[in-house]
Amino acid sequence: MKMAGATFTEEEITRADSLQLKRITAKILKDAGFRPSRKLGQNFTINRDYLEKMSISLPNNFEVVLEIGTGLGTLTSFIASRERLVVSVEKDPRLFSIASRVIKSENIALVLGDGIEILKKTRIPLVVSSTPFSLSVPIFLKLVRNNHIKMAVLGVQTEVARRITAAPGESDYGRISVISSIIFKSEELGTFSSSSFFPRPKVSVTIVRLERKKCYDPEVHGMVEELGRCIFTQRNKLARKVVENCLKSLYSLSLDDAGGSLTETLREIRVREVSGWVMEELARNVLRALRRN
Repeated sequence: MKMAGATFTEEEITRADSLQLKRITAKILKDAGFRPSRKLGQNFTINRDYLEKMSISLPNNFEVVLEIGTGLGTLTSFIASRERLVVSVEKDPRLFSIASRVIKSENIALVLGDGIEILKKTRIPLVVSSTPFSLSVPIFLKLVRNNHIKMAVLGVQTEVARRITAAPGESDYGRISVISSIIFKSEELGTFSSSSFFPRPKVSVTIVRLERKKCYDPEVHGMVEELGRCIFTQRNKLARKVVENCLKSLYSLSLDDAGGSLTETLREIRVREVSGWVMEELARNVLRALRRN
């Protein structure tokens, strides 16, 4: 173990086992006088298997990867060891300073900035993030809406991962599942216990890979999101009545105006069974009805 005040190299980090990673993490934080914020979801990865899984899940045919949340630079080091350019963004100036003392590779560019804002406009097609827990859903939604992003690998709370990947009718299916199913092919790659992180959080983390299968249409899919926020507040009720009420409150439309051929389908299912395809068609019907009016 290094003396107080010294930093660890990327090579030392990528060669460390999980026990060593825990010691390295604790030492870096102690030497820097940094107290992680639970409110900001500052939990640092100390599980080598998690870091390797995140790294190898990134396809090799992308020359550049954007990382949201540098943290201490641990995942950054693992990603960069696979000989690609890594642009890593950290919002906390204190963490940025710590990572800057660790990261020395020429194929890593560290950026002090707001990752959420960068996700809105980046043209880098591959994104990776061991997401701060408070930002998992906002990060996911920014990925959805930026068509330049073709693939992402995220470490998120297992609860959020299930919402992203759930199918119609499943207990975790909701508005996040709907937009995910429309835009992405999603896959869970593995779940890691809370002991994989320091300080130890109260939740497990699941790695999810997202591959874009459709471009996000701000008009159509923006309405899918808006409708979803209303409809899925009553996920166990019959879909026809809930949709009818949401159409009336949001757009002053009746189901006769916007339901079309979906009316009979909605009569027979509950909200939790409404598929992404149905939501997409409903959004198009609503847009047509609003134009007519």
